[in-house]
Amino acid sequence: MWYCMQAAMKDFQHEVDTAIAGRDEAIAAAREKDKRCKSLETELLQLQEDLAASERSRKALQAERDELSDEVTSGGASK
Repeated sequence: MWYCMQAAMKDFQHEVDTAIAGRDEAIAAAREKDKRCKSLETELLQLQEDLAASERSRKALQAERDELSDEVTSGGASK
């Protein structure tokens, strides 16, 4: 009888150890995913800032193009 209880306790301890190891792996994986998510959020913010800067540059260049076009048009009309 004692041997049977001892074997059952050993099996139970093995199951507990397996569950703990699984939990620890899940926690480690979650931490890695969290780090990756934060990294991607930072990258996204940088890309949004880059896009905004590009849009400002594009608009400034378009305005300059339009001004030059107006100068050419008005200069040609006065000739």
